Amino acid sequence: MEDVTHQEPIVISTESLIDRIRSRHPNALAHIPEKRAVMLVRITLQALAEEINAVDEGRLRVPGLGRVTIRQVERENDGETNVIKRVILSPTKSKEQA
Repeated sequence: MEDVTHQEPIVISTESLIDRIRSRHPNALAHIPEKRAVMLVRITLQALAEEINAVDEGRLRVPGLGRVTIRQVERENDGETNVIKRVILSPTKSKEQA
């Protein structure tokens, strides 16, 4: 398995998400101005992050996104044990993958 811990993260811009929405679902944002679409996507992502942050441990099912598993994991660092929150996304398979 490839070690991805030291790679630069891939940034997914709000605009690229909107472009994907517009290309796959042309009517979804048909009459919504660009600035409002950006605001709606950002607010939605922020609300999702708040939901994930509010759960210490367990599973969330997010329709259209997938299952989010949240665990508290002990990690040892320099002889000191710390508890960290691990969040794992199991994405919903798209219709093309199914």
